[in-house]
Amino acid sequence: MAKRILHVLEATVGGTREHLMQIAQGLDPQAFELSFAVSNLRDPRVDRDIERLRQAGHAVYVVPMQRAIAPLSDLANLWRLWRLMRLERFDIVHTHSSKAGILGRLAAKLAGVGKIIHTGHTFAFQWNSGLKGWIYTRIERLAARWCHCIVAVSHKQKDLAQAKLRCEGKLVVIENGVDAGRFRRAGDPRAQRARLGLPTDGLLVGMVARLVRQKGCEHFVDAASIVLRTHRDVHFVLIGGGELDEKIRCQIKSLGIADNVTMLGHRDDTDKIYPVLDVFVLSSLWEGHPYALLEAMAAGRPVVASRIPGIEEVVQEGVTGFLVDIEDAQDIARKLVALLDNPALRDAMGRRGGELVRGRYSHSAFIQRLSELYES
Repeated sequence: MAKRILHVLEATVGGTREHLMQIAQGLDPQAFELSFAVSNLRDPRVDRDIERLRQAGHAVYVVPMQRAIAPLSDLANLWRLWRLMRLERFDIVHTHSSKAGILGRLAAKLAGVGKIIHTGHTFAFQWNSGLKGWIYTRIERLAARWCHCIVAVSHKQKDLAQAKLRCEGKLVVIENGVDAGRFRRAGDPRAQRARLGLPTDGLLVGMVARLVRQKGCEHFVDAASIVLRTHRDVHFVLIGGGELDEKIRCQIKSLGIADNVTMLGHRDDTDKIYPVLDVFVLSSLWEGHPYALLEAMAAGRPVVASRIPGIEEVVQEGVTGFLVDIEDAQDIARKLVALLDNPALRDAMGRRGGELVRGRYSHSAFIQRLSELYES
């Protein structure tokens, strides 16, 4: 008999949404009957995914969770989740990220759910310090008592969670994975660039990220400005949308580099974009285990990425790419120039990165590890 599993997610954006869709499409429906309780307040594009899930035969419940602390709304959604869990009697409740992690775990405990699992993706204490960081740590430490297992998406995140949450014996690591075959180069790269409105000649440096504080996009733009002082034939492209869109556009204009930087906004065809890049950059301030990094490496692109947990165990320094200090545009620019001036190094790093993703971070490996956790 299939195990009945409810996934609860408020942060239906970026990598967490991709994570959920991978689970829905990858787990054996004969072994696991999946349902989803998700919020559609952050990004209206999630409605398309909700419809896809329903067409695939999954039950989807829209629970309007807000990202910010909202006492009345949070209580109402806690009741909705509790009622759903009491009615449906799921075998496992698996919550994701901060808000759904708190409400979902508490509702599951109150509803008497047999097994409760939580994946943090990124924990709130990773980007908050001072009093706010202390409060989030205490909340997560309390919520850790309500569940049977906490999934870390990287080994360094597991170490951090162990130190902060003191949940000995509950932590397991299940790293994200991607279908590397999706990101192999197909067709004429020049034609692909032309389709996107990008220069068909010269070197192309890109970053795929939501335009939010976490991703440090302004440091990518500053690094572009530094590189362009000596390499005027290089073009930069930023793929993604978000609350900082207008701010980044103003920054590009004020630096006088608008002719060499293109912003494509949100795209659903990034699998076609990675292969036409020469170098990929990820200037994040904090991460869990970023899909964009794995996807770029799957496409055989050398990477320049922040030296932070979740990235530094994926990027092998000097082998698959370079690690840089966070918020250090000069460091990003130096590493970019080293790659832009050395085609053989770009090719070697890209090839090794692709091999690493196919061997360690495959979609099938991720699904197998998650299936084993559910079965256990």
